[in-house]
Amino acid sequence: MSKNKVKSHYDYYNMCIDYYNKNKYQLALESINKAIDLYSKNMLFYSIRGLIYTYLNEFDKSLDDFTKIIIDDPNNSYSWNNRGTLFLQISKYKDALYDFDIALKLNPKSIASLYNRATCKIYLNNYYDALEDLNKAIEINPYESNYLTVRAIIYINIQKYELALKDFYKALIVNPKNLYTLYERAKLYIYLNDKTLASKDFRHIIINDDANSYFSKHANDYLKNIVNELTVKVKSLHNNNNIQLVNLKDLHDYILCPISKTIMSDPVIASDGFSYERCSIELWIIQGNETSPVTNQKLNSLKLIPNYTLKKIIKRYNEL
Repeated sequence: MSKNKVKSHYDYYNMCIDYYNKNKYQLALESINKAIDLYSKNMLFYSIRGLIYTYLNEFDKSLDDFTKIIIDDPNNSYSWNNRGTLFLQISKYKDALYDFDIALKLNPKSIASLYNRATCKIYLNNYYDALEDLNKAIEINPYESNYLTVRAIIYINIQKYELALKDFYKALIVNPKNLYTLYERAKLYIYLNDKTLASKDFRHIIINDDANSYFSKHANDYLKNIVNELTVKVKSLHNNNNIQLVNLKDLHDYILCPISKTIMSDPVIASDGFSYERCSIELWIIQGNETSPVTNQKLNSLKLIPNYTLKKIIKRYNEL
């Protein structure tokens, strides 16, 4: 009869990583604690446990582990960056800035530390200093969409809107489904009073966000506000007997199908972010077309999503 094999600290470490990658943080914590009990001198174990504690919102314990690692090896830039990231997460921006400064003295080309320090400086309203860090990070890696997005946010704060839009454009070339980028650009369009382009970005978020995240929920809220504003405008124009003006100009992007040019009754959103009458876009696809009827670019997906928000405003309009 064979006995169960005694697990080593590396076995528990590997179990921890497996649980961690599956987002099972409590089980990951139990495994790494067993690894530390068996071998307490491996600082990597404390680094992993510190990260796990942050996911479990046990920030004091996370801070203890990251500080322990720094004391053990104060010349490790990765450790300073980890603790700085924790301070950033709990809004201790000056402490975070101190740690990122040391991390970058030890490793001036650390992209993570440059990005994190820039984010910290944004919270401290040091936009031009933040811009300098982002420029360095983007020079090292020009293909990270989040870096471009954060730089765009800096440009917005210093009122350089054209530069912001250029960075959003570059970021979406790198990653067309980056919800963070789409959301921030849509907010800028709202500020610039371009509700048509804002609506398109919000619709893209809803299409691409299977998890119904923060971005999707807020995109829905923004779209509802736009719908409510438009509804008020429709009623005002109707009362002034300007219904043709409403049809041709104010509602074109909202209630007219781009294919049939008629008011929709069953609007759906295609992967290009535009809304179409269901039967019109389905016929378009059945005929073998794989491109957008509006942009002529290839559709990322043939999936169609009901546009309940638009259907609601069409119903209100028809009741006028």
